[in-house]
Amino acid sequence: MRAKFNQKIALVWTPGHSSITWNERADSLAKDVTESDLYIEWISVEDICSYYSNLSIQKPIENFRNSKYLEILEDLPFILSLAPWLKNRREDIIITCILTRMIITPALLHRFGLHNNPFFSVCNQENTIEHILVICKKYLPHRMIFCLKLNLNFQIFSSYKVFLHTICSSKRHLQVLLRMLKLFDIY
Repeated sequence: MRAKFNQKIALVWTPGHSSITWNERADSLAKDVTESDLYIEWISVEDICSYYSNLSIQKPIENFRNSKYLEILEDLPFILSLAPWLKNRREDIIITCILTRMIITPALLHRFGLHNNPFFSVCNQENTIEHILVICKKYLPHRMIFCLKLNLNFQIFSSYKVFLHTICSSKRHLQVLLRMLKLFDIY
């Protein structure tokens, strides 16, 4: 890009927090944003996909399967390779947050010290995305509606892993899930 537009780039070191007006102003604005909005999308879809693409090139899948991350992420690289992304940045971010269990829930906020109670008041279980979408009795009617809309047997969702494989199996499944997230109190 630089060569195409015949531009020169110069890198200049600037001392941080040294009473330089615009440096101090930029630092102040950055602090205001991070302190005021707890729902900043910290990780972009592109970063996650790039990370897993690099990981799959650098490490054989067997190494991943033998690592401590398998328990946390399960078959995420496999799901990412199958996922028929919707090509809508906002929707792709939501799907990625669901896949990586980083969608905003009380349990996730509690993990980062931003919520005082990780448990769901109705059933007193940790209020994670897995609990909400697969286990919680409060959302049973919504899961049944979801299954009806997709012509799926309700019993198919025996685990979060099965749930993820099922919703990532088609673009239609992903779209139905995205439309129904409000019913699960996920926005």
